[in-house]
Amino acid sequence: GTLRAWIAAGGNAERAAHRLGVHAQTVREHVRGVEPVLERRLLTGGSDLYEVVLAHLATGDLEPPALEA
Repeated sequence: GTLRAWIAAGGNAERAAHRLGVHAQTVREHVRGVEPVLERRLLTGGSDLYEVVLAHLATGDLEPPALEA
């Protein structure tokens, strides 16, 4: 879904929107909508975002990012 695409895009709403075929504001609204459910503030960055990313990586929901040479 949107959260997974947003995380995979490095938290970049424009890139996630392009991949999903929606507007960047739609991505931001969807991410903002899951913040109360997760009890985490994702759009402000910081440790809450990293906790959610690590949880997705640990459960196999996300592939680890490719390392750039």
